[in-house]
Amino acid sequence: THYAQARHRQLASRKASKGDWRDNFPAVGTQSLEKGQGRAFPWPLCFNEPRRLLFCPRPCLVVLTPCLLGLFIVGRATMFRDGEPTRGDAEARRGDKTGSDESRGERMEPSVKMTRHQAFYIFVLDGLGGMALSGGVNFAIAYGAMAVMYTTQDTAKHPIRLFQLPNTLAGDAAVTIVVQCILTWFVEMGLVAHDLAQRSVQPIGCIDEPAHPWLRRLFFLPPGRETAIRRLRAASFGSVMQQALRGFALSVPAFLALWPAAVGILTAVGRRRGGDYVYSDRWTPQVFKLVLGGLLGLLTTPLMAVFWLVRAGWEAKHTSGAEGRRVEVKLILATSAFHPFPWTSPRPRLLLPPGGIRILRHPGGAMAFKGLATCAAAALLTGQAAALHPWGPWLGFQSSDAVGAARGGVLAAARPADSAAIEAHNLSVPVDHFHNESRYEPHSHDFFDLRYWLDATHYREGGPVIVLHSGEFPGEGRLPFLEHGIVPMLTKATGGLGLVLEHRYYGTSYPVPDTTVENLRFLTTEQALADAAYFARHVRFPGLEHLDLTAPGTPYIIYGGSYAGAFAALTRKLYPDVYWGAISSSGVTAAVDEYWQYFEAARHFAPGDCSPTLQRLTRIIDGMLFADDPAKADEIKDLFGLKELYHDEFASVLSGGISGLQNTNWDPEEDFAEYGTYCATIASDALLFASTAHLRPAVRRIVSFAGYDAEGQSLTARMLNYVGHVRNRVRRDKRYCRGSSLRECFSARFAEHRTDLAAGWQRSWLYQTCTQWGYFVTGEGVPRDRLPMVSRALTYDYATIRCRSQLNITAPPDVDSINRLGGLNFSYPRLALIDGAQDPWRAASPHAMGLPDRESTTEEPFMLIDWGVHHWDENGLKDEVEGLPPKQVVEAQRKEVEFVQAWLQEFERERKRGSAEQMTEELRRAVQGPR
Repeated sequence: THYAQARHRQLASRKASKGDWRDNFPAVGTQSLEKGQGRAFPWPLCFNEPRRLLFCPRPCLVVLTPCLLGLFIVGRATMFRDGEPTRGDAEARRGDKTGSDESRGERMEPSVKMTRHQAFYIFVLDGLGGMALSGGVNFAIAYGAMAVMYTTQDTAKHPIRLFQLPNTLAGDAAVTIVVQCILTWFVEMGLVAHDLAQRSVQPIGCIDEPAHPWLRRLFFLPPGRETAIRRLRAASFGSVMQQALRGFALSVPAFLALWPAAVGILTAVGRRRGGDYVYSDRWTPQVFKLVLGGLLGLLTTPLMAVFWLVRAGWEAKHTSGAEGRRVEVKLILATSAFHPFPWTSPRPRLLLPPGGIRILRHPGGAMAFKGLATCAAAALLTGQAAALHPWGPWLGFQSSDAVGAARGGVLAAARPADSAAIEAHNLSVPVDHFHNESRYEPHSHDFFDLRYWLDATHYREGGPVIVLHSGEFPGEGRLPFLEHGIVPMLTKATGGLGLVLEHRYYGTSYPVPDTTVENLRFLTTEQALADAAYFARHVRFPGLEHLDLTAPGTPYIIYGGSYAGAFAALTRKLYPDVYWGAISSSGVTAAVDEYWQYFEAARHFAPGDCSPTLQRLTRIIDGMLFADDPAKADEIKDLFGLKELYHDEFASVLSGGISGLQNTNWDPEEDFAEYGTYCATIASDALLFASTAHLRPAVRRIVSFAGYDAEGQSLTARMLNYVGHVRNRVRRDKRYCRGSSLRECFSARFAEHRTDLAAGWQRSWLYQTCTQWGYFVTGEGVPRDRLPMVSRALTYDYATIRCRSQLNITAPPDVDSINRLGGLNFSYPRLALIDGAQDPWRAASPHAMGLPDRESTTEEPFMLIDWGVHHWDENGLKDEVEGLPPKQVVEAQRKEVEFVQAWLQEFERERKRGSAEQMTEELRRAVQGPR
């Protein structure tokens, strides 16, 4: 696991170099958008500038249509005038001047008790009507303006979560409650004032004024009862803030009442994943917002209406007998003269026909317009928030140990998929396939969701199923290979289905609620292989349910790289009736307990003078570490700025640079540039770090102490560069564990111990290495007849320390459970073994140096890619680049396509032969009867 951290650093640096995610989207109005090509435009960005609304008709229609529909329906409802319903516009114009502009400016007298009309106004128009419109508006917002977070985003790659950003329903609920309460407060203030002026409702006069000064301040009342109450004219920023504070105050009890209940319900319907809950149904946010917005409107809107009606009653008592005046509520913000309620001015200037103005002058229409205003404001705010959430990736759960994993999170050893079109699906598979095996006791009869991704772009009926197994990483990291890697090459040539299948205990495919040692008992390669077989026998692919694409009737070809390569080989050997063929790329078919051979590839193939230089520098360092004088060890560790570390911890930190060979790649998107920089740095005779120049005398003494006087000048400069490189890397990596000591940051003895699912793939792979696979990289195990590439202080005891400290596993891994199936001599018909000549994992494969070469045939391909490293044949390019892939990779991929096609032809011949034999047997039985 420690050596996977180099990959994490690569991914972190690549992410930092790519800049903001919004840079990946085309500019507004580009040809690709006009033709519907390229990426989908992020909807919230439509609200950043008015001109962008022209390119976002869908969110605008989704948001505005339900509001306008509600405005039309409610606007046709019965209108109220002086507390009595009218029979239409014609009848309202008859009689005295009740409906004239003059009388409409006068308020009605306060009621001496709550009338049915007031109750209808408060609880039906404002309560139920507010519930319907607020729920609909929130639904539209969730579906429209926030589509970048929910509807159009790849929820397989970024599942909808309860707590973790960017898709957080709990945070969405909190923001919805606060924003809706504040916006509704302003809207309700204007609407009640309008309805009072239009004589559509009576003020409430049956409640006495409060005497407590805080309550009087809450209701905007003067300090003393004898002082006249003036009508509100909020014309300053301070007044607006006072109103906003009251809306926020109402949101606090609403939050306390609704947010815990909402979170409780969401935890009940969600699927637990680590310390969070995830939701696979994309309609979950919309339905959730519909219910939450509706309940919030039902509970808060009547309270706001009562607030303003009661205050109007107190105001009317102070001004009884005086000529009523028209209420004008003008909210003039500090930066604009926007008037949110223009119909309350003496001469409304609305760009609406007279009928529209008439609709807005009665409570139903005004209440509907409230939903429209709330929707527009909320869409603007939430859309902007969704588009500008740069903090999201940094606020998620940390699932890593020490520095390397903290930088990589749960990313797999591949870049994220570019397309959101590849959706995740699940197949329910048994937790325990082997009820006769005592090591799985207590047995389980439960099932769990095994995740997979499907691409049917090139599928033709009768084609094969190409399975790419994700191995020891979450499946998301393998998705690019469904788009422009080995999988589409094979599916295009064969008319097949392509899919990525996730390994149990990785990604979201957890059969248990946590990863305690007891719950990890079902994490064995044997159980995972049975998952793959069960999948092929039972899966029904979405959109292709009418076809039986299960094995053995459909040929299944499995591909894997690294551990997944060994997994593919084992699948073919143990389930030959299910998987017709397999390709094992860099497959580690031999499990090795102490894997000192990891650095042998670098010893043979490191560029330039890197390897011999590192061997000599390591000998110098070990001479100081193992000297009889303990001060020598302190001196060498202090030289690198790592004096606090134990010897084995110090050796582990120094090994980080050369381990980067595994992550070099021909693909510019995948290449690990730091490895080449590292080698060039330590092999240079020029001083590359000015900060180490003053250390030259001390380093010269250390070099001389090791007996390298003849090469003193050259090795001194190279050691100084080595020191500068390590110091720079340590300083950079320490930023990811601020507040921790040097040992807490870099020592496996202080690795974070978590048992929840957020611990991620690191804990799962740690368990597999501690129990079955091994691969504990050391310098201690290097034969004494050669100089090691890393310090011999890197011991087996330190490499296995997390097995004991985190899993309480003290026994060595059972590598025989794997090696008995073939190990270095692994072979099987229709199994391709492909390796890179410079792969650090080559020593654990049938291509290990020293083993006899094999003849490569169509039946059993056996290929070694010159200059290749770790499963180089798996990669592909999205766009054509001259000179890429390298010709040896192109040749390997061409041969893979050819022998897979040959395997499928053999499958067709076998199927026809089987059909003919079956027909012959049926005819024989018909003539002779059963034997």
